Amino acid sequence: MTISVRLSKEIEDELREEAKRERKNISDIVNAALEKYHNEYKYFDSINAHHLDPVMINEFMKLADTPEKIQSIADAGVIMTNKFIAYQNHQSKSFDDHIELLQKFFKLHSVILSISKNSNTTNLVGVHEFGTVFSDILSRGIIKTLIKFTENVETVIDEGSFTLKIKE
Repeated sequence: MTISVRLSKEIEDELREEAKRERKNISDIVNAALEKYHNEYKYFDSINAHHLDPVMINEFMKLADTPEKIQSIADAGVIMTNKFIAYQNHQSKSFDDHIELLQKFFKLHSVILSISKNSNTTNLVGVHEFGTVFSDILSRGIIKTLIKFTENVETVIDEGSFTLKIKE
């Protein structure tokens, strides 16, 4: 089981200041706090926090400077997503189950994925803290994950969001 913790902006700012004072990164500070909790209550087998620092993500996204590199990153994401879907529900072969599990997977990774349906169209709207390259990567990954259900997808990519209109 994985436990995901979302920090408020105030707490994140405080942790960043503490990390700066101690010349550590924010993940080290969060891990130390979680380790202290672990030692006191003995709830967890192991603890590890990973923080997606916007500065690091922005620098990483600069490496995705061609459609081929973006697709390569998206393909790696598809592998992770499909493993998650298989782990959550081995038997599922339906479009709706895949969409629901995609939403759950993205939520774990701090991407809000809203789903709406009208007649034969499913609309997915994703919102995140990063730029258009990240939107492009996520959109491509979702399309490739859902290719067995449909090939008719209209994509709109914006700064910090994307929209997919999927015709079933």
